[in-house]
Amino acid sequence: MAILGTYGTMFFVDDMATSAAYYANQLGLAPRYESDEWTEFDLGDGTAICLHATRPDKPASGGVPILKVEGIRELVASLRDKGVKVTRDVFEVHPGAYGADIEDANGYAVHLYEMSQSSHG
Repeated sequence: MAILGTYGTMFFVDDMATSAAYYANQLGLAPRYESDEWTEFDLGDGTAICLHATRPDKPASGGVPILKVEGIRELVASLRDKGVKVTRDVFEVHPGAYGADIEDANGYAVHLYEMSQSSHG
């Protein structure tokens, strides 16, 4: 189990089409993955801007860092044992990729993300 680095920054957005068009048309970024729920723009340094559609428990918000990890289940258990607040336990993001949400000491969200080599990124 380990934290491997930053995957990117996630923004919860109310209007995926408008938000994605801004990053594509105004900033000139090419999406590497697009859907109604999730659109991702590669920043060219191995990190990404990740747009996530809002949901009742996650309104539009500022950025949420996404940390690439391995051994996510063991890592979440270890963090919980250390007193870290886990706000969403390990879940399947899409086939072969898993996420979990924690809060830092100030209550800010941090997303943990583990993916297999065959996942979209």
